[in-house]
Amino acid sequence: MTTENVVPQINGRDLKLANIDGPNGRFVIAYAGTRKESDDGFFYQDERGRFGFYAALRIEAIKRWDVTSATTGAWSGVPFKTSYENELTFRQNIEFFFKTRRVTDPTRLGDGSYTDTPVTFSWRIV
Repeated sequence: MTTENVVPQINGRDLKLANIDGPNGRFVIAYAGTRKESDDGFFYQDERGRFGFYAALRIEAIKRWDVTSATTGAWSGVPFKTSYENELTFRQNIEFFFKTRRVTDPTRLGDGSYTDTPVTFSWRIV
């Protein structure tokens, strides 16, 4: 993991971290709540980076998760930037998270309801 071991907080509350063995090694995810814009916020950390990302469950022609942005901290508004290679790893791990864990409690395995739900990325972090 990255050198920062500080548990991220939202409004003074520690986020509940989930350690996940993903397709590209171990990473940490936490649910951070919902923004007024209706996106759900998450915290992500692995040895390559630490950032917040936001996703909205879209139910249009097909139901899908759309990861809409990434920032340097929870709700910070400052865009997170990284290398192209790291971006690919982050995307694969985030997709793995949505398909295998409970969205609002990443420490618990999912119930299978999102296994076939596509995950798209309308943001770029490079």
